Amino acid sequence: VLPLAGDPPGRSAAMGVRRKLLTQVGCGRLHPVQAPRPGPPVPSNPAPPLTHVAAKTTREWIFAWLKNPQAYATTATMPNFQRSDADARDISAFLISQSTSASATEATAPPATETDAQAGASLYGESFCTSCHATQNAAGLLVGGDVGPELTKVGTKVKPEWLLAWLRGPKDYDAHTLMPRYRFDQKQLSLLAGFLPAKPGSDFLAIVP
Repeated sequence: VLPLAGDPPGRSAAMGVRRKLLTQVGCGRLHPVQAPRPGPPVPSNPAPPLTHVAAKTTREWIFAWLKNPQAYATTATMPNFQRSDADARDISAFLISQSTSASATEATAPPATETDAQAGASLYGESFCTSCHATQNAAGLLVGGDVGPELTKVGTKVKPEWLLAWLRGPKDYDAHTLMPRYRFDQKQLSLLAGFLPAKPGSDFLAIVP
């Protein structure tokens, strides 16, 4: 792997190792990834794009997800490749380093009050979010559809400003998403952005070194 302009000493070699690891695992066949050379492979299946992944989540979440996707969501279709800590660390660092800026960002939603949480839950139901997204209820049972990702532990995954931008215009982040654009006003956006991350799931990141 040839060094890139502006690369510090040793960076090119490390990036080459990480890029090779993603190729070996086959990530590029499902997820578009921004890469300086060559261009990202065209995915053959509809998996989330990773081009702007740093705008959406953190290196720590990616590490935990790579170690065990089903620990985040029992419905996750990504296989558990039994990656070592070193591999998970290299892949997560590579994805964050290759991430490009998303076109839209939002200010963080204000902290939700108890009244806001109730209103957010009502709006979630009234908008028929459960038609596509499942969550675990108090009894541990999965309730909802399977068109979109499970949202039980979404608060450990997404950044608040990304969630606001996503709810406002999903296709601004992922042009091929099946998520429709709801014409929520600013108050409704804040209610949903406060309600969704409030679900439990902080233990998912406990394994991150």
